[in-house]
Amino acid sequence: MNKEEVLKSVKELADKNMISKKELNEVFSSVDQNKKKNSIIEVLYYLGGLIVVFGIIILITKNWYKLNSVIKILSTLGSGIVVYLVAVFFRQYKKLKKISSAFYLMSALILPIGLFVIFKIANFDIFSYGTYVIIFAILSILYSLSYIFDKTNKILLLFSIIFATFLYYTVMGFFFGESPLWEETYFVYFTLLAGVVYILLGYLFRKTSFKVFTKPFYNLGTLLTLSSTMYLGGYRAFSYKVPLSEIPLSHIMKMVWEIAFPFLTFFFVYLSVRLKNKRFLDFGVAFFMGYIIKITAEYFSDSLGWPLALVIIGLLMIFLGYSVVNFRKKYFKRKINKN
Repeated sequence: MNKEEVLKSVKELADKNMISKKELNEVFSSVDQNKKKNSIIEVLYYLGGLIVVFGIIILITKNWYKLNSVIKILSTLGSGIVVYLVAVFFRQYKKLKKISSAFYLMSALILPIGLFVIFKIANFDIFSYGTYVIIFAILSILYSLSYIFDKTNKILLLFSIIFATFLYYTVMGFFFGESPLWEETYFVYFTLLAGVVYILLGYLFRKTSFKVFTKPFYNLGTLLTLSSTMYLGGYRAFSYKVPLSEIPLSHIMKMVWEIAFPFLTFFFVYLSVRLKNKRFLDFGVAFFMGYIIKITAEYFSDSLGWPLALVIIGLLMIFLGYSVVNFRKKYFKRKINKN
């Protein structure tokens, strides 16, 4: 029996007074209580897993110089592999599926430690991008393949994305990390791209069983995108009296980003209406306020207009705050999308 048939049957029973609204509410209340109980149990599973991981970390750090290499590898990488295999085993049984997620969580936290330990013992430079690439490539491949074979597991999907993100940054660092522009420009561009990808992932998850990730990915993606773009605009007043061809390209790009930034904030306000998500509105307005402060500080801090600019900013923030409140009341009366 599909959803439409069930609803039709319920309507027919209601029309014949064979079922009441009170009885339906009791059913929904019972379901909600069961969901809450299951959520609490899941939290306890994950909390227990985290405590186990912390115990292993404390054991290793406190006894690092007392333990031989074999014990170090077995207690970290070995235990991580065992925990992962236990998770795979538990996943085969319906009653143990939720517990298996806790073991996947433990393995995802222990295995990176174990890999770093074995590379340390093998005298690799564990602080080099090359080592990072190998470690996160192993982890990314492992959890991505695990997710492919178990496409309903949220922990596997989450850590597939996390390890893929680390791999992305370490690969970029491996190729561009020695460049003087790495921290100033390249890293920020890569972060901007990561933010856009997170927003797209949140959008893709919004109508799936992974919609629980939509809100966090929207928030993180928006934060990375707007903060990166604001950083690319620089903090410097541009006033050149030379032809455009004589202005350094890096300065031109900063001017472009500085001009583009307010349009980007307005785009996020538009997305908030389009996707019925308040977070885009909140971040967009907050960063626009920050942008106004930044611009006035750049261009008016050394002039007599600075105090007046502060007054205008204060009034503008009051106006924006009032506008946001009314905007939210108008467009978010119904929580169509709880992302």
